[in-house]
Amino acid sequence: MLVDRLNRRVILMIVIALWAAAMLVSGVATSYAFLIVTRLFLGAVTAAAWPCIAADWRLFPGARAASIYGLILTGEMIGVGGGFFISGECRVC
Repeated sequence: MLVDRLNRRVILMIVIALWAAAMLVSGVATSYAFLIVTRLFLGAVTAAAWPCIAADWRLFPGARAASIYGLILTGEMIGVGGGFFISGECRVC
C-alpha cells in the first residue's frame, strides 16, 4: 500500500540501505541467535523491496507487461543461482 501511495523510489532507496545494513550486520554475527535475528530482518527487508520492483512492470504496454515482469523475476533467479554456485552451496552441481 505504501508503494502505491508514496514515492516508490524513495521507499526502494530506504529498503536498499536497510538491506545493506542487514547484510553487513549478519556478516559479523557472533552467535547463532544474533544471526537468526539479522537474517529475519534481512528477509523482511527483501520482502519489502518486491512491491517497489514489481511496480515497474505496470509502466509498460499491456502486451509487454508480462514479459517485462518475467525478466525481472528471471534476473532474481539467475542472481540467486549464481550466488549459490559461487558460495559452494549448490548441492546438485
